[in-house]
Amino acid sequence: MEKSDNRQYNLDLLKALAIVCMLLCHPVIDFAITRPGYENEFWYFFADVVIGAYLVAAPGFMFAMGVGMTYSTKNTPREMARRGVKLFILSYVLNFFRFGMYYLAEDLIVGSISAGTLRFLFAPDILQFAGLAFMFTALFRKLKLKEKDMFFIALVLSAIGTVTSG
Repeated sequence: MEKSDNRQYNLDLLKALAIVCMLLCHPVIDFAITRPGYENEFWYFFADVVIGAYLVAAPGFMFAMGVGMTYSTKNTPREMARRGVKLFILSYVLNFFRFGMYYLAEDLIVGSISAGTLRFLFAPDILQFAGLAFMFTALFRKLKLKEKDMFFIALVLSAIGTVTSG
């Protein structure tokens, strides 16, 4: 891997587009569930499928992040693992402030913690996946795996995740 100090503006643009798409799709997805039949509406489909989880936002962000790892000046296994752990922890802190504290407050008033509260506190999102990507990449680099081996492991883990996620 070759290090470079130059910014990759096309990757920055892709990340910016992905973030804008996330800002557009999350409110539609989160507020749509308040109306019966929301899943059959065009805007829900557009926000969830087209710009959301499947085409632009999450995949675009992860692709740009993955390619950007190649150009990072901090790409030793130790630095990547540290960055991954920070992202992973901060993603759960974000979950707490984004959803968890409100649901926990409601649960304290009701008197018991609900499964929904735990789901919102521990639900994975793009930052958890980004943290895991950094940690796995650090591990693979530490083990000095070849790219084809990393690709094969990624395919196997993806297949396992697809089968087990329901």
